Amino acid sequence: MRLRSISFCDFLLAILLSSAAQVALAKTPADPLDKEWAKIQAPGPNLGSRELTGFILEAAGGPDSAQRAGQIEQAFLDLEKMQDRDPASKTYGNLCWYWHEVKPGDRNAVEFVTQQALVAWLLRRMAATI
Repeated sequence: MRLRSISFCDFLLAILLSSAAQVALAKTPADPLDKEWAKIQAPGPNLGSRELTGFILEAAGGPDSAQRAGQIEQAFLDLEKMQDRDPASKTYGNLCWYWHEVKPGDRNAVEFVTQQALVAWLLRRMAATI
């Protein structure tokens, strides 16, 4: 087998490309769910109920859902805090769109939030029976 000689420029280019690939890999963001979980742990005023259910759905359907069980449970508890639980209220049972809201302002928010939450709940139930 005959080895091909390469020029010094080709050699430098190969080193630069290798270095660029290593830098790109080093800058690859952490798991997006970890970023979402960090936002949930320290909720800002604009944390949305759909963000919570989005996290729950992705975490429940992910390959590491068993390891995220505590996070999923906590996200559900946080979502419950955003629900109007006053039976005398006109928005009883509904959810706030954002963490900073005291009462739900949009009467159909619960419909949008439940779309993701129901699928996540079903995934968790199915995983528990397998």
